[in-house]
Amino acid sequence: MKKTLLSLALIAASGTTAAAEYYNGRLTGMAGAGYATGGYADGVLLNPSLGASHGEKDDFALVLNGGLIGDDEDELLDGLEELSDYLDELEQRTTAGLIDDVGGFDPNNPDAFEQNARELLEEEAEEATRLLRNVDDKTTKVGASGSFVVAIPNDVLSLSIVGKSHLEAAVLSFVDDDDYAYIQDAVNQVGFDADELESYGMGVGAAVSEVGLTMAKSLKTGEDSRLLLGVTPKYMHIATFIYRADVDSFDEDDFDGDEYTVEENDVNLDLGATYQCGNMRYALTVANAISGEYETIDPTRTLKLEPRATTALGYKSSWFTAEASVDLNTSPNFATGEDTKYARVGAELNAANWAQLRVGFQRDLEDNVADMVSVGVGFSPFNVVNVDLAVFAEDLGELSSGDTNTGGAALQLGMRF
Repeated sequence: MKKTLLSLALIAASGTTAAAEYYNGRLTGMAGAGYATGGYADGVLLNPSLGASHGEKDDFALVLNGGLIGDDEDELLDGLEELSDYLDELEQRTTAGLIDDVGGFDPNNPDAFEQNARELLEEEAEEATRLLRNVDDKTTKVGASGSFVVAIPNDVLSLSIVGKSHLEAAVLSFVDDDDYAYIQDAVNQVGFDADELESYGMGVGAAVSEVGLTMAKSLKTGEDSRLLLGVTPKYMHIATFIYRADVDSFDEDDFDGDEYTVEENDVNLDLGATYQCGNMRYALTVANAISGEYETIDPTRTLKLEPRATTALGYKSSWFTAEASVDLNTSPNFATGEDTKYARVGAELNAANWAQLRVGFQRDLEDNVADMVSVGVGFSPFNVVNVDLAVFAEDLGELSSGDTNTGGAALQLGMRF
């Protein structure tokens, strides 16, 4: 069972629970459709050539992004923690020993009193069974990321220092049907031992951090057309983790323990090309152009990082932007191993560079990730500072009412001059 899980969980690559564009406060509002129409300070995270897509008066930009997406529809983490705590209580209630005044086992406390072992009650067994069923065959997924860009555009060679850190993780539960019988057989018996249960929870995932230098050049190809070319050589830090614990000892705080984690360093490249003709934009990008393979604590399993190519078509004017982009190849999810291949469409209305309204839609063409709808707003007084916020979910109506546990948000803070 463990190897089957790792096959699913650690084939990993550049795909994510939701595509990585969901961590850019500006482009998230357009469902990540910013490969062809993104700006020189935010689009460069997706397409290195956009570092050369600047105006005559643009000299410097600093951008900070952060975002989070979660899919805890089953509320698995809370369920595992609640089950673990309750099993500890049952062991204490049915075991003879020294108990302190708050009910904890403390043989070194001189003020503790002796508790005689008592039998496991029927209602206690029913509650333990209910809590075990509550976590049976469930999954929780989460993604989080942050990024920054320091851009220095110019006509000779535009430079940008870019940094990104991205985490994808999943928690899964595996319940052994024999455990239900063990709990029932323990009724009216003393010394209930939760260590005899075979059910367990597992947390798996990977975190990739990178810092790179983007170099981009604009080449004039006609009266109203340009070809932009860009490359980002980058240093990468990759960490994988596999945490497994029986249901009586599961603790999410232990996920990043050294005994569960393997860390490695590597180098890679992102490539991009954009053709601008009037208001039209055409782009092709390749993220992680060099394949990589990284170890986990399981010597038979590795995490693989494969190139992801994306093409995009867009339209950009002073007040309206629209784009459609699609991945050209599949890439497996960091935490689940399921193949993903995203298509995105997005649009933005811009009010005199002071305020923006954005909408977007993303679909996984492999049907392994639910469709996502996004909306975003931006405020950019004098086009010098900007604050951009976006939210996304399977159903934005349910997200606003609190009826869904699947969704996320992204924020961008920036300044330009």
